[in-house]
Amino acid sequence: MKKNINYILLLLSLVLVGGVFTACVNDDDYSIPEFVVEEPDVDVNFSIAELLGMIEETPTKIESSQPLYIEGYVVSSDEAGNFHKNLVIQDKPENPTAGINISTHATDMYTFFEPGRKVYVRIDDLYVGVYRGLPSLGDNGTEVERMSAEEFDERVLRSNTKEELVPTIVKINQISDANLNTLIQFNNVEFPTEYAGLTYANPDDNFGVDRSVYDCEKNTVIMRNSGYADFRTQRMPTGNGTLLSVLSVFNGTYQLMIRDTKDVDFSGERCDGSDNGGGDVEVVGLPFQENFEGLVDFESISLTGWTNQDVSGSARLWEARSFDGNGYAQLTAYNANSAVETWLITPGLDLSTVNQAYLSFETKDGHYNGEALSVYVSTDFDGNASAASWTEVEGLTISQGHTNGYGDNFIFSGNAALSSYVGEVVYIGFKYEGSGEGVSTTIQLDNVSVNEEGSDGGGGDDGEEPEPPTENAILAFAGADFENWNDFVGGLNSFGIQNYATQSSGTGREGSAALKIATDPTTTDGNDYVFTALATEDLPNNYQKISFYMKGSSDKSVSLNVYKDDGSYYSFNLGSLTSSTSLSPAENNQYNGTINTNGNWVLVTLDLSTISDLNTNNTSDNFFALKIGKNANYDLHFDDFIIE
Repeated sequence: MKKNINYILLLLSLVLVGGVFTACVNDDDYSIPEFVVEEPDVDVNFSIAELLGMIEETPTKIESSQPLYIEGYVVSSDEAGNFHKNLVIQDKPENPTAGINISTHATDMYTFFEPGRKVYVRIDDLYVGVYRGLPSLGDNGTEVERMSAEEFDERVLRSNTKEELVPTIVKINQISDANLNTLIQFNNVEFPTEYAGLTYANPDDNFGVDRSVYDCEKNTVIMRNSGYADFRTQRMPTGNGTLLSVLSVFNGTYQLMIRDTKDVDFSGERCDGSDNGGGDVEVVGLPFQENFEGLVDFESISLTGWTNQDVSGSARLWEARSFDGNGYAQLTAYNANSAVETWLITPGLDLSTVNQAYLSFETKDGHYNGEALSVYVSTDFDGNASAASWTEVEGLTISQGHTNGYGDNFIFSGNAALSSYVGEVVYIGFKYEGSGEGVSTTIQLDNVSVNEEGSDGGGGDDGEEPEPPTENAILAFAGADFENWNDFVGGLNSFGIQNYATQSSGTGREGSAALKIATDPTTTDGNDYVFTALATEDLPNNYQKISFYMKGSSDKSVSLNVYKDDGSYYSFNLGSLTSSTSLSPAENNQYNGTINTNGNWVLVTLDLSTISDLNTNNTSDNFFALKIGKNANYDLHFDDFIIE
């Protein structure tokens, strides 16, 4: 950046001269003289609004027989690292009508183009368009690309004029494209309560992070924080107040970009009247179940009513992770710079209407070098884990001992009775303790449950004894009783059936035929569709359930798909299974848990009572599929899949 180097040399010379003069007078003012250069002599003959009017689906080259200049006022700053290789300007310091993002490889632009600085930009022969939806000026490409630092230096001229920027005050539900690339202000906004203790971005990596901002009417917008920002390790404030930001957009989602944390003044009382982000912790009734599905991998756990709180200052929080289609919470102290004590705390659980309650969950450990997880109950938690009274829950089984990698399966905790808390509201706290130089075991947590009956693990068994099929029930798909194997195979989609699934004569119910699935850990290295059956012409349009019988054992569980008329499907997961059960739809396919019916036939029912969009008419499309997990022993028999 030749011109900017010249600016630096000029600035240094002024500093030196100023130092000489001040040494000759009796004056304590040693401030640097104001950095002033000759005002650029340009003819501003184009506007940012006219630029925006040129935007089409692909970048448009700005062609002119004479130089074209726009003017604007800088609203961005790359000093703290949240803006990277982008300079954002708006057309006026107050009440702007248009803004544009200048995409460049130039860096450290804040040294010359600080917020409020007026600039002139020569735009002829550049390209205007969008980058992931954001109006931008730069070089040519599929979307607008960055211009070189040298070209930026020649085209962007610094004025001696600097104005006080007056942000446009907007409400979250009033944000529009007219605000893009301009400085805006939100009043009476805050971060969610579950962000207490959370940092602006992940302190241990450079991935950008989306954080939610709410107003008191529960309208929300995303704040985007760079993993390279200087403030990424700072904890987010827990109060309420004003937020300054430059409005951006990414693939249709509005994003707020702060220059630094001075743009966030959340020192006031929150919407709920609290001043510390705690407020009234949410209370829910039983049964309570959380399987951590549908979360974004590597994002900190942020669930309604839950508290994810680092009380040690390590900035380590429980994160969402997934593997083999199963979501869970995870935390490790590996490579931590300090001691780690982080709590993941449930909403308040109301035990006032039950006679008994049982806590259960599942864990898996990895790279074990000591016990890191303990579980507690509190009756006085109010949002601050350190201030609450906690009683440790004894007698739980927590996965341990996997020093070289991870365990193969999640381990069921067993059922811990909460009988002494019946009639109260309780909070279950999962406390991780470790350090980078001490215990750093990775803990994975899943299927947290509190209910009246307890659980047998796996998260799939609803615990209800299903009613046997009625006389009105019909086969759910062709050959679903497996008596006529050709009918069954002929009713499958083009993928057919796996070779480890066969007709087993005489082993079905009452000596009939059955479908047998037999595998060992080497049979399949993926979660297999064993078969997918097409819809038949006699399926009912009004339905309540699908039922089938099964017996046998397996190291992993079974998942079932029932297809909608749009081609998508509902998933039903057996989880750990020992007896007859009724299942409700799940978020996705899971294979957690084990199956052992002790040689008995058990009845499994898929509850369809809340479903109205199954594919019961298009016989060329899928209707039902059975899936198993990879690298596991399966020895199962299935019989009589029926629908009614």
